[in-house]
Amino acid sequence: GQKVATDQLDKVVEYITQLADQVQNSEAFKAALEKTREAAKEAQALAAQAQETATESMHQAQHKLEEGIAYAQSDEAQAAMQQARDMAQQAAESGAAQASAAAAYAQSDEARQALAQARDTAMAKASEAATKASEAAAYAQSDEARAAMQAGGAQAS
Repeated sequence: GQKVATDQLDKVVEYITQLADQVQNSEAFKAALEKTREAAKEAQALAAQAQETATESMHQAQHKLEEGIAYAQSDEAQAAMQQARDMAQQAAESGAAQASAAAAYAQSDEARQALAQARDTAMAKASEAATKASEAAAYAQSDEARAAMQAGGAQAS
């Protein structure tokens, strides 16, 4: 009878040991699960912060773009571009007049050729500058620039 009682007692001790292992495993699982949940929350918070930073940066860039386009279309910018065109035109006219006067006094064919080349170069550069200033002014007033500004404003909304 004592042998049966010892065997049963061994079985009870083995069963209690198994239950204790399961409880420990369950606690370890719960702790791991909690750590996983905390890490997921932290990752979610970091992702939200990154999204917020990206959105803020996009809004700042959009604002700067709108300011730039608005300035390009402003009376101040238009006046500056007109002044640049006028100065380029005056420079072209002045350069041409000076080149023509100098050419009239030049004695040699070599001097005439050098002066003509200098005049042509000055006029081409002045014309190029006036063309670039006109193109910039035309773009700033174009439907394309206005559409870009409006499209940018729609994205910011």
